[in-house]
Amino acid sequence: SAYRSPCEGGDAQAYRDYLHGRHLMFRPDPVRLPLALAAFDRALGRDPGCAKAWAGKAFAYRSMAIIGDEDPRLSFARARHAVEQALRLDPDSAEAHASRGVIEFFSDWDWPAAEASLRRAIALDPNLAEAHYALAHLLHNIGRNAEGLPHARRAAMLNPLSPVINTIGASFLVTAGQVAEAERRLDAVLQLDPDFWSALFWKGRVRAARGDPAAALAWMERANAACRRCGHATAGLAWLRAKGGDIRGASAALAEMEARARQGYFPGTRLAIAYLALE
Repeated sequence: SAYRSPCEGGDAQAYRDYLHGRHLMFRPDPVRLPLALAAFDRALGRDPGCAKAWAGKAFAYRSMAIIGDEDPRLSFARARHAVEQALRLDPDSAEAHASRGVIEFFSDWDWPAAEASLRRAIALDPNLAEAHYALAHLLHNIGRNAEGLPHARRAAMLNPLSPVINTIGASFLVTAGQVAEAERRLDAVLQLDPDFWSALFWKGRVRAARGDPAAALAWMERANAACRRCGHATAGLAWLRAKGGDIRGASAALAEMEARARQGYFPGTRLAIAYLALE
């Protein structure tokens, strides 16, 4: 019989490692992402030609910059290398084109190139959840949320057990004013993964939008603990505390972030959120 790459199940252990990496990649936090990278490396150790594993590494490296507070100059350089390896091995890898689109979106800020790469990925594999998810995210961020929502729903249908796909999809619904549906989706995510930090974060945002500041703060505190005080949630805490009149608490969160910035790289956008909240 014709040889099949381990990425397609030819080597059961390599295939397990690849799937394990994807499982963790779609549940991103500062602990799971390094484990996802390790799983992809194990798959590549058994088959260096596994283009899909290289593409998965690129997706995980990008997430390290956004969730793990890593210096994006390092994370995205590693992501680019991984995408180049994937495309060298398989120029028609939908996963690789999706990962390239994510880099063009989050690092290059080249919206047309990112959209072209993501649509190419979808053309190559219409059932690739991360391509629809990333395209929805891009379209939302450049003000085309109405175009992006169908892709967000498609991604959630294709990967209904992914906490991050369903959580970020819910966040787009918040922007669209569909807060009740967003909260239902977040509750469904938390039934599957009660400690998924991003769903906890967005529950806080939804509760704030619904005029329940005490509940919003409680959810954000849980999110901050779940992601081990990641910048995203710490900034969210600073914002909610400041808007609730707890200037001392907001200033404490800001001081924590400033201390981390003095020790090494820390996302300036997180500091900006706290500065804006404290006027």
